[in-house]
Amino acid sequence: MPEWLYKYRNVFSKNKSERIPIWKLYDHTIDFVKGTVLSKLAKVYLLSLAERNSLDTWIDEELRKKYIQSSTSLIAALFFFVKKYNGSL
Repeated sequence: MPEWLYKYRNVFSKNKSERIPIWKLYDHTIDFVKGTVLSKLAKVYLLSLAERNSLDTWIDEELRKKYIQSSTSLIAALFFFVKKYNGSL
């Protein structure tokens, strides 16, 4: 790490970056009204094998860190891939 960044070393700590965030009052579930019909279903996009593997790896890691949790919701979270300079995901 360059010397001029040393005072920010805690920002780059893998240990500290993987801790569970402190609970806040606005952390809550979203309860939908039973029987409500969703206005529009999301379009499903096919992923390449590399994209699917990359997504699965990311999901497994985020579940391990407890940043996300499994859901049975019909509402999906959008995502997109941005390739790195070397072409990898």
